[in-house]
Amino acid sequence: IKASTEVVKSEKLKEMLTLILGFGNYFNFGKRGNAVGFKLETLTKICDTKSADNQLTLLVYIVETVEMIFPDLDTFMDEIAHVPVAAKVALAELKADVNDLQGGNRLLIKEVDHMQKNPSLKGASVFQQQFKGFLKDIADTMTDLEQMMGAMKKKYTIATSHFAESSNVEPETFFGYFNSFIMQYTDAKDILAKKREEEEKKKRKQLAAEALPSGASSPTSRSRPLSPHMQSTSTSPLPPELIVDLLPSLETLEQQDHNLLMNDLFSPQTDTNDNTVSLNAGSMRRRKKKRQQSSSVSNMERER
Repeated sequence: IKASTEVVKSEKLKEMLTLILGFGNYFNFGKRGNAVGFKLETLTKICDTKSADNQLTLLVYIVETVEMIFPDLDTFMDEIAHVPVAAKVALAELKADVNDLQGGNRLLIKEVDHMQKNPSLKGASVFQQQFKGFLKDIADTMTDLEQMMGAMKKKYTIATSHFAESSNVEPETFFGYFNSFIMQYTDAKDILAKKREEEEKKKRKQLAAEALPSGASSPTSRSRPLSPHMQSTSTSPLPPELIVDLLPSLETLEQQDHNLLMNDLFSPQTDTNDNTVSLNAGSMRRRKKKRQQSSSVSNMERER
């Protein structure tokens, strides 16, 4: 009864449905003209309409529009709070239970009348005393129950008619449309919140990258440390900045000297007279020349 009344009287639900109708007419513009309404079943299919990249649904966009432009509508589900419960009610089973209660009540009344007409029966007086008050209470309860069933049927008929639905549709189906929309709307709010959080993280990361000085280097791109024999010590005659300036030249000389040594060791020359292996004399001369160059650089460093 409460759910039927809520869906009819809720102003926020009415405005939400009007907004959805507006979106539908916008997307279908020029096809069949503007629609004046839609079936409630459509509420369960809004999330099936997706963006070109399949990342967002129409419902997510509706939620975003509501939060930005119509924030008051975001709490429309508070005005139809009894709908989720009504969506679980099976009217056919409820009617069957009421009929069983009514049938049992009629049998009990007949049994009490039979005892009253036959007081000579064993236990008749005791039976009448015990069930006389009970029959009165249950009669009042059954009357209230029948009145509630009548009021529920009347309210439900008004609700289905209000949304142009057949009164024969089951309440679990009718209210299920609204309940499904509420759950999908809540899921869309969660998706939108995660989307905004990811965008905020990307924005912070981009701002941090832009705030980094142009000449600064990230922790992963630092220059490699000096080798132990190239590092400045308290007794070193050269200041650290001079060592850094001369480092490329010294490393180049070290690499060339290393290459010459590898040439001498692994490129032997065979003597045709005594079949013995001797080192390449030309390579030895080049090594000597490179050592002299290295010594000259060291002397220059000391002079500086």
